Amino acid sequence: MVLCRPATRPALSVLAGNAYPSARVESSTPSPPAITQCVMGTRNDAARQKGDGPKKTIGVAALRHAARERSGRVRVYRRVASGFRPPGARLSLRTYVVAALCVAACAALVAYKTLALGYSFHPRARDDRWSVQVTANATGRGERARVLLGLPTGPEAARVYDEHFSAPGLKLAIRPKKGARIATFSGGDTAPGETVSVLYRFSATAPAPEAAPEPARASDTDTSPGASIPADAPAVRAAATEVLGSASDDEARVRALYDFVQDEVAPGGESGTALDALREHRGGPAARTRLFVAMARSLGIPARLAHAVALREGTDRPVITRTDVLLAGRWTAVDPVRGRFGRDAEDGFVLARGDGEVVSAEGLDELRVDVTVARTAPNAEEEFLRLQAGRHNVVDRLSLQALPPRGQLVMRVLLLVPLGALIVALFRNLVGVPTFGTFAPILIALALRETRPLPGLGLLAFVLGLGFLGRRALEGLRLLVVPRLSLMLTLVIFLMCAAALAATHLGLASGAGIAVLPMVIMTMTIERLGVSLAEEGWRPALRTSAGTVLVAAAGYAAIQSDTLQRWVFVFPELNLGIAAALLLLGRYTGYRLSELVRFRAFAKGARP
Repeated sequence: MVLCRPATRPALSVLAGNAYPSARVESSTPSPPAITQCVMGTRNDAARQKGDGPKKTIGVAALRHAARERSGRVRVYRRVASGFRPPGARLSLRTYVVAALCVAACAALVAYKTLALGYSFHPRARDDRWSVQVTANATGRGERARVLLGLPTGPEAARVYDEHFSAPGLKLAIRPKKGARIATFSGGDTAPGETVSVLYRFSATAPAPEAAPEPARASDTDTSPGASIPADAPAVRAAATEVLGSASDDEARVRALYDFVQDEVAPGGESGTALDALREHRGGPAARTRLFVAMARSLGIPARLAHAVALREGTDRPVITRTDVLLAGRWTAVDPVRGRFGRDAEDGFVLARGDGEVVSAEGLDELRVDVTVARTAPNAEEEFLRLQAGRHNVVDRLSLQALPPRGQLVMRVLLLVPLGALIVALFRNLVGVPTFGTFAPILIALALRETRPLPGLGLLAFVLGLGFLGRRALEGLRLLVVPRLSLMLTLVIFLMCAAALAATHLGLASGAGIAVLPMVIMTMTIERLGVSLAEEGWRPALRTSAGTVLVAAAGYAAIQSDTLQRWVFVFPELNLGIAAALLLLGRYTGYRLSELVRFRAFAKGARP
């Protein structure tokens, strides 16, 4: 056995032989005493093999001496804590100075922007900015699924400045329907008991309470009967005519219908139709409201349903169904259920208008709808325009917020790459997690932003698995490196096309996102995977693959944060702090955290 103990590394990093067969020597040329020790250990080993030499070699004695000298877990942890000051390579003053300058510049710029210019890490929510999220969940029953969602129209649509849809496995189409705007989510046959989810989120400004109603005109659907509005039923027409009495104008007629529904039709139950409410003089909120609309239309007065939500923060907010009646050329809000007429009824944001519900489902059971309302802060561009209005400052001119919208989207991603690089460096140099390539994990994390984590990792595993089989097939041809890698790149592109087509036919919305996966990085990952299997075996290859996925997942969690994206975009000088951290991390030569597990027997003072 040969034991070389170079003077430039700790003892843990150079253990070799039968005691720690997997340890690696990472130091440079050993010092002369270490060379002498190696030679003497070799000679004693040879003598012992002949049976006429000493039974203990100097190498084994040195190993036991090192174990006694560094025994105890506390000493090992002290070594980790002092990793920035390794023997023979102390941290230079220059590195301290550069790191301190980076931190000072970062702090100075951030302080100037926040204190002098009014920039903010967390803009305060405004009373006139709201975020509304509608979530619908239903259970499949083995039929073709279809979900209809009403969207804001008219004045409300003009106040919406951001919309987001999400429906895994369903296709989205937005079409006008009888004066309304309907989002249709459709897909293939669902399995019995399968959960189908639809999410619609938008941001909007609240209507000004002092704003006057805009002039409007009615459409044909506002005066004609509908599936749930029996305006042509003889009983409805007879009741409306009887209620009118001596009312002469439309407003008096609407008042008479309003008083009839509020006073003569008692509240009770949650279901029922407009005809049931008229016949029994009792009904739920939906039935009473539809009865009022049916009676108004039977008299030729334009009326429509409006589904609104009160602008108060909270989850599971109720959807209020009221009516809009055209009086004197303007739509007037009327709520016979809550007893409100005119301005008093306009206390919410109208989610949708039309004879149907806000959310309806076909081929699904147990539909559950949840509405969440929250105040929201203005976006970065609006906040920047408000701050720099009327002033001329060089920092404002150099701000990335002055870029066009497309440039801003690109910079939001690019400015997060240094943070991803720091995460990779921490995992590799401090924790000791192996990865395929240095920056492959962070590039994969950036791609997962477009595909979502689980589908993206599944598509990645599909391409890497088949790509590796293709590489094994190419090994028999004994090609040169560059042509082989070029063929691998071509194969990877074909596999990505096949994965995108398969995902599209299966109804997976993330299928098209595979195009953003880094093709060259995937090709090199397949190559490194093949080399690792050939040189080290399947266990190290699997360990490195798992490390790559772990680091990519950690990077995705960081760069996906909206808060971090805003911070690095509004304050790009924060990357100077990241640079300071990388400077200090670059001088770390202590034990990695994984080595504490690897050498735990040595840390307890075990002897070889």
